[in-house]
Amino acid sequence: MMKKKILENILFTLLCIYLGRVVVVLVYLDSKHLPVPGGPHAPGEADPRYENKGIFKGDLREILEADAESKAGEKSHEEIEEELKQKQLESENEDKELRKREEELADQHKDDEKKGEASDELQLEWLQDEINVMDIGNMVNGMYFARVLKDNFDHSEACKLSSPFLVALIYSVAENFEHRMAIRETWGNVPDVEHLGVVVKFVLGLPYENFESRQASIVQENDRHDDILQGNFIDTTRNMTLKSLVGLRFAVRNCQYSKFIFHGDDHMMVNFERLVRQLRNLNQADLKKMWRGRIINHSKPDRNKNSRYYVPADVFPGGVYPPFCTTDAGCVMSMDVGVEILQFSWIEPLLPFPDVYGGVIGKNKDWKMVQDDSFSYRDFKNDFCALRSVVTSRGFNQPDTFTSAWSKLNNMTFLRGCPEPDLNLVLSGTDSNKAYLDQTLRLIHDHPELCFSSDHKPEEIFILVLISSLPRNFDARRAIRDTWGGMKTVSGASIRLLFVMGLTQKDTEEIQKKVQVEDDQYGDVIQADFRESFQNLTLKVIMGLKWVTENCQHAKYVYKGDDDMFVNWENIISYLTDLRKKGEAKAKFFSGSVLYRSVRITRKDSKYYVPDHVYSGRYFPPYCSGGGYIISNDIIPSMYEKSLSTSFIPIDDAYQGILAKKIGVTPKNNKGFKNWGQKSDTCSLRNKELMTIHGYKDPIKMYEVWRNYTDETVNCNARR
Repeated sequence: MMKKKILENILFTLLCIYLGRVVVVLVYLDSKHLPVPGGPHAPGEADPRYENKGIFKGDLREILEADAESKAGEKSHEEIEEELKQKQLESENEDKELRKREEELADQHKDDEKKGEASDELQLEWLQDEINVMDIGNMVNGMYFARVLKDNFDHSEACKLSSPFLVALIYSVAENFEHRMAIRETWGNVPDVEHLGVVVKFVLGLPYENFESRQASIVQENDRHDDILQGNFIDTTRNMTLKSLVGLRFAVRNCQYSKFIFHGDDHMMVNFERLVRQLRNLNQADLKKMWRGRIINHSKPDRNKNSRYYVPADVFPGGVYPPFCTTDAGCVMSMDVGVEILQFSWIEPLLPFPDVYGGVIGKNKDWKMVQDDSFSYRDFKNDFCALRSVVTSRGFNQPDTFTSAWSKLNNMTFLRGCPEPDLNLVLSGTDSNKAYLDQTLRLIHDHPELCFSSDHKPEEIFILVLISSLPRNFDARRAIRDTWGGMKTVSGASIRLLFVMGLTQKDTEEIQKKVQVEDDQYGDVIQADFRESFQNLTLKVIMGLKWVTENCQHAKYVYKGDDDMFVNWENIISYLTDLRKKGEAKAKFFSGSVLYRSVRITRKDSKYYVPDHVYSGRYFPPYCSGGGYIISNDIIPSMYEKSLSTSFIPIDDAYQGILAKKIGVTPKNNKGFKNWGQKSDTCSLRNKELMTIHGYKDPIKMYEVWRNYTDETVNCNARR
């Protein structure tokens, strides 16, 4: 009997402990989440109720639970019940006091007459009408946010089943129902975007006019599509920052494992396929603290009180806004940036423009502001080829424009005819060329020491020259060595030259012996184990990229050309030196005679024929004519890396253009690269704009042009 009594007392004590912990957890359950609804302080700051004890609200739940558990065994169940009731009563009184303070502060910042009419009409106690967010900038924002940022619809399960890669927040207004429907049927189509790892949500405030009917429609629309985030504030231009915070609050709370957040509006077209592809190709280091899009610098606050962009000096005292990524062109931020904006919005005075506000919060933080021109202000709705090549485009003011543009964007036949082709659409894929290239580009003659001194230290090299030649072109190579190719230093800039070749198709043994003798004498031949042919010219391009990547990455530039070109080194080096003084041409530089809208040849009897199964576009990307062009050496390794996964086409210079496009480099045209015939008199050759001339297959002609170029008896200034 005694044992039974003891057991009952133990069970009763344990039950009291459990009930005590439940009450404590219920009272303080949200204490660790950011933001805390109705909280009177910013996240991470001391709770005023406990600041004298040095306790932070984030630590409170553990402290109280541990305290309740340790004391429960020492007190009778009557004492425990009384203590718990007292704590619950104190908590309720505190919550009532906080709600009362919130209501008092909100009442100080509303227009009594308009607010009274709105409240009578809408019969909603919590409604916040259009509030000038600048008026509450010095309030404790958290108290206001608890009221206006609470989403009217529950989307807490939106990212539970599968965490999306990208959360897209599209700003809209109540009356733009047809725009939202057009987006759902085109670029925001749920099956398509889910396949890309994107979840799309439309962010709204409360209807400005015809509240009851429009709000009822919004409720019905969300019931149907489950994609509307709606804050408790009137939807006006001055409340755009509140709208953005509603979206960020959803993303941070419910999709915290997503990588990125996109911000846009319902008057733009968004190419999620391109955007996701770009983001997935970023380096791991670029995935953190990034804000990407059109970066605005040196924007000044508008002090005109009649302007919609007005910001008084007491709200933002500076003369220039910090740099920010404008939502006018759409922008994307990494999730950690979104978290920081939401967090610091609790204590940072509000501005009505969410992009500027983000810039203010991000000032002096280590965010990476990335300028990306594929986020466009321009209206491309009638230029469907250009629309395919950008991430965003504006100007979709009518819902039907989405439908017409989308139909073109999904017409593969149409898109293959675009002058700026989408390589993912027109170029056949390949897993890897590496094994094939390692075997095919095995070198018979090699000079890995060319760019190094005798003690194996890298030499200062301004231009490394790679000249494509055939094994049998002995005389052409000799003429180059005796003329422009023999120049080792020009205006203080050092030059190194190599001839690049494969194996001859006939008389192989005899010619190879001569090549051996030639290389023994000059030490300037690199030769790989593949047969020379027009179709294999692309292999020579890759061969050069591979050799430079492995042996001469410290050279500043690479010149690639043919053995029938005259090259004016004085003008080329002067051109590059002048650009470098201006801070240009030091990186991502690709210059020569650029061919635009070069048409793919589809006639099978042409040596330039490229079959559909290799490349199906009508045009090649812009590229420099292969007779002669210059590339800054920083992009050579990237080009070589892309060649390992890019299907070969038999047009070598077009292939170089494809590699350039893949790494985001646009060739720059220079009319001085004459990849065709040109006057070769002394004064024409000394023209400061002349870089190269094509057409000297006869070595005798090469010697003649060199004599003209170096003829000191001719005074070109006198002729003028």
